[in-house]
Order: sequence, then C-alpha cells, then structure tokens
Amino acid sequence: MIVRIIARNASEEDLREIERHYEALRHQIEGGERNPKTLAACDIAFHRALGRATKNELIERIYGFLIEYFAHAIEKVHEDETSRLAALRLHGELAAALHARDARRAEEAIESYDRGWVRLLVAPRNQTEQHS
Repeated sequence: MIVRIIARNASEEDLREIERHYEALRHQIEGGERNPKTLAACDIAFHRALGRATKNELIERIYGFLIEYFAHAIEKVHEDETSRLAALRLHGELAAALHARDARRAEEAIESYDRGWVRLLVAPRNQTEQHS
C-alpha cells in the first residue's frame, strides 16, 4: 500500500531523492563495497526516503520504525553477494516504477522483494535445522 501512496503523493524532489539513494547503493555495491553495515546504511537511507515520499507523517514514522527494527535483517541481505545483487536489482525496479508513478509495477517489485526476504530469512534457519 505504501507504494500506491508514494506514487500518488511524492513530489518530483522526493522521486529524485529516492533515485539518489538507489544510485548511492548501486555505486557502493558496483564499486566493490562488501561491508554489510555500510551497505545496510545506504539501503536504510533509501527506505527512509520512501517513507518521507508518502507525505504522511504517521506512515513515515511507522515505516521508519519497521526499517530500524529490521536493520539487522537488512545487514544479513548484504552479507551474501547473490542476495546483495538481488536487493540492488529490486531497489532499482522499485525506484524506476515510482519514478514512472506506476503503482502496479512498484507493487510487483515489492512482492518480489518480499518473497526474496522470506527465502533469505527462512532458508538459513532451515539449513541449520537440517544439519542438527
């Protein structure tokens, strides 16, 4: 739902800010940065820009809280090259969809991203249980 609100409410400056944060993350990853904390900070900045772009203070605060709550999981994403590159691709798809104000395409990117998160967070647990 948040992407629908962003597509409807975001100013052009908000969309540029989202794009800037995506480009910063892309630059870090493509430049060879591998520190999960550094990459997570860029990732979180991207999500904070999404929250601001809603133009709704309550949504921004709740979304900000959730992003901080999942900061450790965001770091985990950036520990693995495959998941790091997948996250980058999905952030790019989301930024492009929002720039086009295409809420449907943005929702599809989010759904794809959410499925990736589930695989990332559940798969390591399942592997640990299998080895026990």
